[in-house]
Amino acid sequence: MLKGKIISVISTDPREAESFAEGLGKKKEEGKFYRKSGEDLVSVLVPKYDEIFSLAEAVSLSDYFCFLNKEVNKEEAEIALLLESSNKDGCVASQDEDTFKKYFASFSIVRKISEKKVQEDKVQYTKDLGFAYIDSAFIVKGVGPVILGFSFSSFKVHQKIRLLPSLKEAEIKSIQVLDEDYEEVGPGIRFGFALKGVEEKDIKASYAAITENINLSSKLRVSKLSIAQEALSLHAFFYGMKIYGNLEGDTLVLSNQVPIVSGKAILLNVNVQPNKLRVYGWGEPV
Repeated sequence: MLKGKIISVISTDPREAESFAEGLGKKKEEGKFYRKSGEDLVSVLVPKYDEIFSLAEAVSLSDYFCFLNKEVNKEEAEIALLLESSNKDGCVASQDEDTFKKYFASFSIVRKISEKKVQEDKVQYTKDLGFAYIDSAFIVKGVGPVILGFSFSSFKVHQKIRLLPSLKEAEIKSIQVLDEDYEEVGPGIRFGFALKGVEEKDIKASYAAITENINLSSKLRVSKLSIAQEALSLHAFFYGMKIYGNLEGDTLVLSNQVPIVSGKAILLNVNVQPNKLRVYGWGEPV
């Protein structure tokens, strides 16, 4: 069964990030590179560093990140704190290690400084968490409803799934990965599922597909970075899913549900004053 790993490459120099990603895979989509070897698929994401939602989505999806750090300035400091909040495994390839260590001495990300950059043999395969993230949903003439995304579980043809937020049930009619048909895929795979039992209105707002025995929550227990500004509301990024929520004490009450699985959601406050830190901290489903 096809299984995968998801790696994100972050740099404030887009050409450097693309060049590095090309060493890991072949570009198939904008900001996405792939390398398939037998039953293994490596997906490499290159988010736009200056679009914080794009950055948070990619990092929250990934099993591993590689941060190509040039200097410690406002932009790169915010990236470092976003990576800190993600609790993901990764490496920091810094051109100024001493300065990076000085400014982030109290953060765990300093322990991820490495000259070797990505050590693929140490990147863990994506865990089976019982759901899939959906980033696109549309109708294909002659095929019907189609969803694209990344799997965080095993899925097979004819399997029943439920879509979030509607909880509408659908059946997987067919599976494609890199334009090839599959009967079954494991976690960590960039997929295309053709569905039956649903219509365009059912898939339009869908952000996840869940398996039968997974529990859901609309609350996150919040941990705030000490240097973050106070906030009333936040955006949470959890395995790609972007959910808005309001703060009630140390709890973020979400506008939609997320699977109750291990991992930390990246929390962003985009309503801060200009030039202030937008990374608020992290949250965990409760």
